[in-house]
Amino acid sequence: MKKFKWLGIVTLAFVILVLAIGGVTKAIFNSRYQAEIAAIKAKGEPLTPADLAGKPIPDAENGAVVYKKVFALIDSGKYDAPRKVLDEFVQPPVPDPTTVAKARQALAQVEPILNLVDEATARPKCRFPRDWSQGVYTLFPENARLRSISRSISSAALLNAVSGNMDESARYVELGLRHADCLKDEPALIQLMVRQAMIMMASQAMKRSLRYGDFSENRAEHVFDILGRVDLDHAFLVALEGERAAWLHEMATSPGYAAVVCAVPNRYQDNAIFQPACKALAFGYKHLCAKGDEAAWLQFMAEQIAGVKLSYGEARSKGLFRNRTDWPMYAPMGKLDGDNYGNIQFLRFNSARRITMDQMLLALQAYKARFGGYPATIQELKSKLGWKLPKDPFSGKDFIYKRQAKGFILYSVGPDMKDDGGRALPSNSVDLDSKGDIVLRWDR
Repeated sequence: MKKFKWLGIVTLAFVILVLAIGGVTKAIFNSRYQAEIAAIKAKGEPLTPADLAGKPIPDAENGAVVYKKVFALIDSGKYDAPRKVLDEFVQPPVPDPTTVAKARQALAQVEPILNLVDEATARPKCRFPRDWSQGVYTLFPENARLRSISRSISSAALLNAVSGNMDESARYVELGLRHADCLKDEPALIQLMVRQAMIMMASQAMKRSLRYGDFSENRAEHVFDILGRVDLDHAFLVALEGERAAWLHEMATSPGYAAVVCAVPNRYQDNAIFQPACKALAFGYKHLCAKGDEAAWLQFMAEQIAGVKLSYGEARSKGLFRNRTDWPMYAPMGKLDGDNYGNIQFLRFNSARRITMDQMLLALQAYKARFGGYPATIQELKSKLGWKLPKDPFSGKDFIYKRQAKGFILYSVGPDMKDDGGRALPSNSVDLDSKGDIVLRWDR
């Protein structure tokens, strides 16, 4: 009996010790979490999806009101056939006369849609209606339609270039860029990616169009200025803050969210051994580790948000582009959600590189339109054209330019920040470990 008594005392002491350690740990985690929340509040940054809604926009200023009419036309099905023709036209190879004729007819048919898009993009703001109480992950039904509109606009730009109407081609490139701006203030990474895709469509349409002819200097400068107003830092900052608010909302409102720490219940729902164990693990996580997990993730997001202000070299030296490898054991959800943010930060600089190289192409094309040929050097381009030229986002210095017999080579030093003399990357994809330069060869 004495032996059992001592065993009971030891067991009780162990339980009390575990509970005490658990209580202290929970208190520490909660204190860290509250400190992170207080820091966000002190900066006036959004904490909940409701905080992302912003002030109401009058209908007369809101492009989304006009986009609603655009979506109604698209959803009617009346324009499906001509829009399909335009989608096919913008794809390589070089269109033949029959394809061009069909595309002209299709463009005339979808003109009511594009006219409304023009009207929508002329308004100073754009905010689509959202029910923020639902979080932010299922609130974007317009994405597919917005991208389809971008394809139609790109087709219109290329069609006019093929037909020799370069002023109209440039006008549609401008429309494509303004159309992408309807998502510039959206607080979600998925919207950021959709906007990037829309900008890229306009960019590709511009470069393909310029293979057929030249924009006038005024048109080139106008497109140059529109590209220069694309504020990627703002867009990424808003998206990251939105993702943080969404994550906090999900952690607070989804009881099953913590159960992701153990995948077994998804595979063995009825297993008598695994199910209780995983439920116990999820219970322990929720009541002991959840606040520590959230605190670790909030600290990580604070670093990502602060990183938006850094140059490429600074961000690289801080390891901002690498997925974090030192996540604490108690933060499985933070690790699960934080694994792709390095790629997202790198995307910001590569997107800026695309936009600024497009600006350089337009500047060189405008120089040719004014002086009858390309400049010998970047310095000559600067001094004679008089435009404020962008820098290479990877180096922070001028892009490298070399005049050729028929055209020129323009390149960025790329992610490794080394001038390889115009040796192009081995593939079209660009990532943090890419070796070589990102080269534009222009031969007309």
